[in-house]
This record gives sequence, structure tokens and C-alpha cells, in this order.
Amino acid sequence: MNAVYFAKQVKAEAMQAIESRDMAALKFDIVNAVAMKKSKVEVITTLPISSLVTNALDDEGITVLFDNVTSEGTTFTTFDLTGLEMQ
Repeated sequence: MNAVYFAKQVKAEAMQAIESRDMAALKFDIVNAVAMKKSKVEVITTLPISSLVTNALDDEGITVLFDNVTSEGTTFTTFDLTGLEMQ
């Protein structure tokens, strides 16, 4: 991802904890939100984001504000991006 700041690179094992397509979408959404100086971002994934991923993100200052799982299994997760910046 070049010089784009993505939580100082989330640990590799956390990135493998959810479907690669969803992780790619998660990285894309977070990077875009940080670039636009947003303090929060809502991410939609087809699988719940695992505690391994959220713990790794939390270690880098990205916290989950809340999760909302629909009856179809889609997860809407809101992340707090306060304090993150582009490198």
C-alpha cells in the first residue's frame, strides 16, 4: 500500500483471520477514511470481524465503536479513527 498509513501495518496473522476480500475492503475503507481526515468509518463485511483483527487494530489506535450484524449475516462495523494520519 505504498506510503499510505494503515495502522502501522496490522499484524499478518490478524489479516488472515477474515476472508481476504473483506480484509482488503477493510484496509481500503480505513485508508480512504484516514486520507479524508474522518474520525469514524463504517465498514461492511460479509463475515464478522474477528477479535484477532479488532485486537490488532486496537493495538494501533483503531477501535471498534460498535458492530451491527444483520439477519443475513452482513456485519456493519464502525471504527474510531481519531488520531490516525497519513504518513
